[in-house]
Amino acid sequence: MRLELSTPISPPEIVEYDVAARAARRVWAQPPPRGFDPSRYVCGRLWATAADGARVPMSVLYRRDDDGGGGGAPSSAAVSARPALLYGYGAYGECSDPSWCPERLAVVDSGMLHAIAHVRGGGERGAEWHAAGARARKPNSFGDLVACAEELARSGLADPGAIALEGRSAGGLLVGAAANMAPHLFRAVLASVPFLDAAGTLQDAALPLSP
Repeated sequence: MRLELSTPISPPEIVEYDVAARAARRVWAQPPPRGFDPSRYVCGRLWATAADGARVPMSVLYRRDDDGGGGGAPSSAAVSARPALLYGYGAYGECSDPSWCPERLAVVDSGMLHAIAHVRGGGERGAEWHAAGARARKPNSFGDLVACAEELARSGLADPGAIALEGRSAGGLLVGAAANMAPHLFRAVLASVPFLDAAGTLQDAALPLSP
């Protein structure tokens, strides 16, 4: 079988694995950008606690320039708080994978922290995680995103006065709702093609997939 692997600091590669021989070999790898040095970045996972006690995972990426070095886990030790861009989707059981993305690196290289909130409604923690943020339980997704923003500020990694939200389509619904729930937490919101008028959309007969 063939596996495609990548991380926020390693470009995609395809590995061929021989199950019978239990041997792996790399068959293709995307070359990194010229001068790219993965040791200059820290990527890892933080956990936020939602209002109902659910633990919400968050993937975090930032530059190590003012980090004390050592280890790859996010740590506020010797790191000054910085502006943060918090991304979320959390719908249809889709997973927002923390994979290679040059656009995210550009955000981080500008001096910001980038975080992905794996809120309920997505599929990162299985079918129950999806169901816990769908239909009548959809507000859990919004509360999870607010909890992630609060954890970024509490951890000291993000400047609490400079956190921006980003979401697209169903993620636009997510960030729009979170911004209305906790407007004091967010400096800016980027809602791309946001699904914000749910009631109006459901009444539009020209959009039969929405129901």
